[in-house]
Order: sequence, then structure tokens, then C-alpha cells
Amino acid sequence: MATKPPAKPKSPMTLAAASRIQGATALSNNGVVEKSTFAARAQSAAVKTTSTPAAKAASKTISSPSTGKASKTAAGSALSQVAPKKVTSPVAASAASKTLRDGRTGAASKSAAGSALSQKPPAKKR
Repeated sequence: MATKPPAKPKSPMTLAAASRIQGATALSNNGVVEKSTFAARAQSAAVKTTSTPAAKAASKTISSPSTGKASKTAAGSALSQVAPKKVTSPVAASAASKTLRDGRTGAASKSAAGSALSQKPPAKKR
């Protein structure tokens, strides 16, 4: 029995790749991209991962000795979401929100907190 070659590791969907896919789909469908298409799912997946600049800001925030606990929690959440299919927990989302509201917070911390909040799952409808 023949063995299968090892599977290629999955790479995260990038914004550039999603944009290319969405553009090609729009061109072939008279400018329309339906919600249920692969192009729409690709765009959604690309937006839900932490970008390289946000990951660098999160790393800087975590390694800074003067950064507060809430900022470090938000930055840790953002860093964990460099891989796809990870979402911000309610505790980390609360810490990120607190970080963004705090006037003493630096730009790197706010960038990491914003990235973490953008990857929070949608609120459940009541």
C-alpha cells in the first residue's frame, strides 16, 4: 500500500491573498461577491488573525517592565492569535477594553489591545 506524502502545513490567509481572491471573484461575477462564497470566507479569515505590526507591538508591550497587567493580558491575547482560528476570551477582551480606555497607555499597548478586541467573537443575540 502506498503511503501519502506528508501534508503541507497550513498557512494563515493573508489580507493580500484574500484581496486577490475577492477581486477575481468580483470580476467574474459583475462586481458581486456573495456572502456564501469562498472569497467572503477568505476575507473573513484574513481579518481575524493578528498582523505582523500588531504582533510586534504586542511583543514590545509584553517585554516592557513598566507595562501594566491589563495591557500585558491584551497583548498576550493578540500574540496568541497570530495563528488562525483563535479568538479573544472574555477576560482578555475586558483587559483590552480597559487598556484602551486608560489614558496612560502607550501606542504599542493600544495597538495590541485593539488587535485583541478585533478578534473577539460576536456577542450572542438574546
